[in-house]
Amino acid sequence: MGAFSGFKAAREKKDKLALANAIASIAVAVTGAALAVRALRKDELA
Repeated sequence: MGAFSGFKAAREKKDKLALANAIASIAVAVTGAALAVRALRKDELA
């Protein structure tokens, strides 16, 4: 289950633990994407 679909499912079920897990998963995905972009930009500048 993806981060965003997990978030939607947790909201529908009103499951606070699953909601917290989905929010953490989204944060991890956003952080990973930001680190990947940063790494690509460093390679371009070098």
